[in-house]
Amino acid sequence: MSTAGFRWAAAAMAATLVVGTTSIGLVDAAPVRPQVVAKKHYAVSATFTGGTGLTAVLMSPTGRSLASVAITTSPKAVTLTTPLIPSIAGSTIQLVNSKALGANGRPLARSGDYFGPVVLAWAGTTRTAATTVYTKLLASATAAVPLGAITVLRNSATAKQGYAYKVVNTLRGTKVDNGIGKGTKATRGKPKGVGNYGRLATGPGTKSLLTGGMWRAGAPTTDPDNTVGGDLDDDGIPNAFDVNDDGDTKTDASDSTTPSPTVAAQNPTTGAVCAPVEFRIFTNFKATQAKFAGTINYYGTGGFKASTTNIASTIDRTMSMVFSRITNVCGQAVTKTELKGVGVPYAPAVYTELPTTCNTGDYQWQIGQGTMCGSPGGYSFGPTYAFTATDLPSGQDTFSMRVTTAGGVYEFTASPGFVFVTHPMLVAFAVSGDDPTTGQPLTPAAGDFNAVDYSATESSPDGTRLVTEPALSVSQQQNLWLKIYRPQRLAIEGEASASGFVDLGGFRYTPDIPNGVGPGPSQGPGKCDAMSKTDSAFSDTATVDPLSATPPALTLVWDMEKCFGVPPRNVVWAAGSADFDIQVEPSGPGGNAAQKVRVTYI
Repeated sequence: MSTAGFRWAAAAMAATLVVGTTSIGLVDAAPVRPQVVAKKHYAVSATFTGGTGLTAVLMSPTGRSLASVAITTSPKAVTLTTPLIPSIAGSTIQLVNSKALGANGRPLARSGDYFGPVVLAWAGTTRTAATTVYTKLLASATAAVPLGAITVLRNSATAKQGYAYKVVNTLRGTKVDNGIGKGTKATRGKPKGVGNYGRLATGPGTKSLLTGGMWRAGAPTTDPDNTVGGDLDDDGIPNAFDVNDDGDTKTDASDSTTPSPTVAAQNPTTGAVCAPVEFRIFTNFKATQAKFAGTINYYGTGGFKASTTNIASTIDRTMSMVFSRITNVCGQAVTKTELKGVGVPYAPAVYTELPTTCNTGDYQWQIGQGTMCGSPGGYSFGPTYAFTATDLPSGQDTFSMRVTTAGGVYEFTASPGFVFVTHPMLVAFAVSGDDPTTGQPLTPAAGDFNAVDYSATESSPDGTRLVTEPALSVSQQQNLWLKIYRPQRLAIEGEASASGFVDLGGFRYTPDIPNGVGPGPSQGPGKCDAMSKTDSAFSDTATVDPLSATPPALTLVWDMEKCFGVPPRNVVWAAGSADFDIQVEPSGPGGNAAQKVRVTYI
């Protein structure tokens, strides 16, 4: 999900508007002004059966949320009324699981997660035999857009997913776009992405084929399929919620060719698609306390073992969710920014203003603590929330950001697409010099590695920790060897995993050295991209095997000297005690996890 994700969507768009021409003659003609396009409050109406507990969202083809309404009963007649817009063309109706409570008063596991699309028409005479369905609305000359009866089908194999369909196939070519390149791939009338959030490879979409497969760099810049509202692989799941939006064999988080997510709106005067803006949602999950306090991994033992309960308490303390700032829409500065969750139990249910960004230039929300930007200088946002094993943050959790400019109010909806739930875990370390002939690092013998003993532990406010900090030291002439367990994500619903976890393959590992030697706030060299390594030995499709006697470990070799004396900080190597983070980032969109390691430079 194109982080988005979420899931995050794709390559940037830009619109060029010719605002006028000048005639040649004795008298200069006045420039031609941009044509003013008539705008309407479109009213898309339908009656849903079987949709109780869902929210219907009308989404523009460029990722703008035009309207939403809760489906509280069955049947339920709803009307989705848009703001003043030039056209409804290309818009779709998406369904999100509402914030519903179970018998114990806790949110249901499905709360806030994306549910699925609404199928408005299909090719052929029988829906249950259709291999192509249609979800996009045509332009409408009238403000009223009645769709009639729609039935919701819940996927029997999953708790959170499904889709809905128009009962009678009467809208093709009248209200629903069934033109060339407008179809969605389906199996027996069900869009291909339903049941796995678009995880499985479906191949490129029709638009990709029409542009020579060059959608990442060469697709038409005004093609809405390149935004969070589009559907690059035509599997029925918008890029905002699709965990594999280009339809290849990799989830977006492990795919270095997945473009950054963008959203766009239509110019309120001309109707042209405005230049895109980036709308990113991602999580940070770092273990930074001494003696590995709070570190969790699926392969850990005792208090370091990642279980859903242990994950919940750790997320309460340390996870933050980051939202990018939208500064400009259609050439006008944003004057107000608001955020809400769409059925997300730990988020505000109504738009809540974000008065200022954090010192990072974005919005960093501590989701369990209910604070934005931390302290000092932070402010309250949302409730404090104690997660449980059944309502962990999900890559499919849905959020809407509303921004106000002098020209209008715009809403954009998306999801993170991917969420770290465990940390990289250091299990052994060693140092070595270089081969005098080749200059390459000498490989330490097996006996030269020092194993980290996770059996001698004690309790702390930050979770289980070691009694003694591992004694790790390295000189300028030595290479640092680290054996780690990869972090994991929870298996995506509909994805086969006996343990419920998936090892993260294809991710990037980098030493981040924020602090200098000794006590106090001395500055370190920072993120050391020169030592960054992408893990190519492990596939992102590899599920964790709970029966494995020897967990797969990743070996990192870092020449820490190369991190010093380089711009922009130009920090000089100095002997003393310090620390660095083993930072893990997706190759595609996503955020990061990290494990802080104490070290002595000699």
